[in-house]
Amino acid sequence: MKISKSTLSGEEYEIPSNLDDSVNIDNFIEANHGKKIIVVQGLGFVGAVMSIVCANSPKDEYAVIGIDLPSPDSYWKICSINNGIFPIISSDNKVEKYFKNSKEKENFYD
Repeated sequence: MKISKSTLSGEEYEIPSNLDDSVNIDNFIEANHGKKIIVVQGLGFVGAVMSIVCANSPKDEYAVIGIDLPSPDSYWKICSINNGIFPIISSDNKVEKYFKNSKEKENFYD
């Protein structure tokens, strides 16, 4: 059993042996029908923030899928985002606002 531990909360997440998320991704794409899909690889500072900036396009024409490796160092970021907690601490107030907006608009998936 592989574990990924959040550097923010210390919470531990088990990395699943089956990582096929194609059904959920297909559902996300269908729910965002008509929008252009952006996929961002890497949910570190740059990738995570870039994901929510794209998801907050003023024209609302983008749906964003953020992906990262299922490694002990990074899998917790996916779980945190899915639990409504942005995995990056920033002094820029727009980061938290954009994350909240993208989750409310349901156009950000990871």
